[in-house]
Amino acid sequence: MFTTTPQEYFTLTQDYLKLFPKNEHDVRVVADKVKGVYISETKKALEMLKTYNKATSGDATPNEIAAANKQAQELMITARFAAFMAIPGAIFALPAATKVSKELGVDFVPQSVAKEFNL
Repeated sequence: MFTTTPQEYFTLTQDYLKLFPKNEHDVRVVADKVKGVYISETKKALEMLKTYNKATSGDATPNEIAAANKQAQELMITARFAAFMAIPGAIFALPAATKVSKELGVDFVPQSVAKEFNL
C-alpha cells in the first residue's frame, strides 16, 4: 500500500528540520508568511459567507454557490490541518503526514499554506 520506506521518512524529516528558523530574521520571515496565510484564509472565508448569505435570499448564481462550496471544502482542509498542528510535537510528524496523505490522494495541507511555504 505505501511505497515510502522508513529511511525516506527519516530523510524527509531531516530536510524539514533544516528549514526551521535559526535566527531572528528567519523567525520574522516565517511569522510574515503565517500572517499572509491567515489574511488569505480570512478573505476566502468572508467571501464564502457573503455568498451563502446571498444564497439564502436567492440572489446568488449557481456559479457563485459552486465557488463558495469549493471554498468551504478548503476551509475544512484548513480546519483539519489546524487541528493536527495543535497536537504537541506535530511539527515533527508533519513531513510523514504530508507524504502519507499524498500517497493516499488526500489533501492534508491547505493550498494557501503549501503555496506560502513551498510544501
